[in-house]
Amino acid sequence: MSDNDEREELKSIRKSLKKVLSKSRYEHTLVVEFTSAALAMCYGADIKKAGLAGLLHDCAKQERLSPDDMISICRKYHIEISRHCCTVNWVPIFATAYIIFLIRK
Repeated sequence: MSDNDEREELKSIRKSLKKVLSKSRYEHTLVVEFTSAALAMCYGADIKKAGLAGLLHDCAKQERLSPDDMISICRKYHIEISRHCCTVNWVPIFATAYIIFLIRK
């Protein structure tokens, strides 16, 4: 995927999120996207992936899914989660993006 294609895809994701998230959650999401990318830059991680994870980190919350519901969806679609995640009812950031994709399919 070219850099231009990636930029267009991010624009499209932001536009979609703006339609479905509350104003405050959308603004928070943009800040987290920026912060995630900045931290990735500082620590030598993939800036694009970190920014995307930041952008998508809260999208399952808007669906008002409980942590148990998110874990069930992860299990149904074979999204790997650790025993620790289940113990504390926390779903990894990357899983929320898959969950939204799967329930909106």
